[in-house]
Amino acid sequence: MRYCPKSVYRCVVNLVVLSIIAAAPLMGSQLPPNPGDALVGLEAGLPPSLLRSGPLGELIMVYTPRNPDELQRLLNLARSDRDSAEKDTAESRRLAAAADGRVRIVNEEVQTTKTRLSVAKKAKNQSDSTTLAVELKRQEAEMKYIERVRDTNRADAADLDSQNVAASARVKALELEVDVARKYNEVIAAGAESSPVIAGYQEALKQMLSAQQEAADREADAASKQKILAVRRLKQLDALSKLKR
Repeated sequence: MRYCPKSVYRCVVNLVVLSIIAAAPLMGSQLPPNPGDALVGLEAGLPPSLLRSGPLGELIMVYTPRNPDELQRLLNLARSDRDSAEKDTAESRRLAAAADGRVRIVNEEVQTTKTRLSVAKKAKNQSDSTTLAVELKRQEAEMKYIERVRDTNRADAADLDSQNVAASARVKALELEVDVARKYNEVIAAGAESSPVIAGYQEALKQMLSAQQEAADREADAASKQKILAVRRLKQLDALSKLKR
């Protein structure tokens, strides 16, 4: 039987009316005998329900299923993003570790040059002092750039990791949405005659909405990491521009 909001609404209204009629004698016997109170009791009538389509109709209107093909396309895309982020994260972490090694090597070279410059100055060797001072300036600029590269690789790894988490959250939310869409059709077919179907749909809907909220939070976190990555890349570019070509 196809669900019809108006028919459910009529059923709900009829039940309310029947309940009022059945309870009227008992409630009437409990009313104060003062005739002046007559218009403030049940005789004055009850306000109509604000639920236009009844509780079930309102539940149905909480969520409208998307096109199944579009939903599946989004799910496949989210899975692809998740898989790509997993692979890219491992590579980015490898590059960050390699950059750490480069920073250590350049730092050792800088310290060696500083020691040689100090010795040359103490020996009052002007020629060596001038040459080593120029070399030290070059090495420090390169070390700063390599540090920026390392910071960028670290931020890139963090960004990709957050993208992986966000994509996984999207996958979960979309998988739950597929299930909700199926249960939605079951509720439409069963109407108000199957409480277990309605309860199952309501629980699935709650899980989907919670998953969507979580996915949105993870997307926001990923956006924050992406902003940090952009800042790191700008600093890397600035350090690169200061190297002598």
